[in-house]
Amino acid sequence: MFRTLFVQEARTQLRRNAAVLGLGALLAAGFLVLWWFFARVPVLSSLLQMGMLVCLVGTPLVIGVQVAAEYWSSMYGRRGYLTMALPVRGRALYLAKALYALLVGLAVTAAVVAGIVAWAVVSALAMGADAATAWGQVADVFGAMGPGWALFMVAATVLMVANLVLEVFAVMSIGAEGRWNHLGFGAPMIGFVIVYVANQVVSVVSTVLIPFGIDSRTGSVQTRIMLPELIDAVRTGAEVTYVGMGALIAGPIMALLMAWWAIRSIEHHTSLR
Repeated sequence: MFRTLFVQEARTQLRRNAAVLGLGALLAAGFLVLWWFFARVPVLSSLLQMGMLVCLVGTPLVIGVQVAAEYWSSMYGRRGYLTMALPVRGRALYLAKALYALLVGLAVTAAVVAGIVAWAVVSALAMGADAATAWGQVADVFGAMGPGWALFMVAATVLMVANLVLEVFAVMSIGAEGRWNHLGFGAPMIGFVIVYVANQVVSVVSTVLIPFGIDSRTGSVQTRIMLPELIDAVRTGAEVTYVGMGALIAGPIMALLMAWWAIRSIEHHTSLR
């Protein structure tokens, strides 16, 4: 049944999500080509770069709104009565929708990274470099990372997208509980603010207190707390060379806890009145 739910989710959303992604990619490509041609015209080149930036930021935002709106509409809008009548548990509904959103999020993230790479290449070409040099500069950046760092960045990106999906869907499901649903979509809006503030607090605390981080001088992963070095830097003005990465541990834990709460809300406290 989970597979059926996931396939239905893709059938419902994939076409419109792909249309937005395709339109964003087409517009971004157009801005890049025009920027290449008008690189020596400062006003035009600046406007075209701004247009490219709007595409890189706006495309994920629009698709994210599409996916979130579909979740709310199918779970708590008019179609919610049909959704809740399905002979499946709430966790299957939540996880099928979250999995689809995660895959879409990763696809959009990959497209944004490709856009940034294209931006870097065109920027080098606009400054007079030939194609081989431009691609070489981009390759040098990725080569300097090394396979270990590249794998770490990919894993961190997957975690961040997954955290975002789980938390956004969780806030909407929790906000639809009977005690809050009289507020309509106002309940999730308040929830988003609360979760944002909570995430910032958790991120700061976990960064300085969880013994996991990276030494910026050597690039090595270490298991020590950042707080002592941070206090010493404040006292002496020394440079902080150790960056805590505890948020990568605390973030998924918080997202999983919210997912558990959301599933409990769907299965026991959903009210469509």
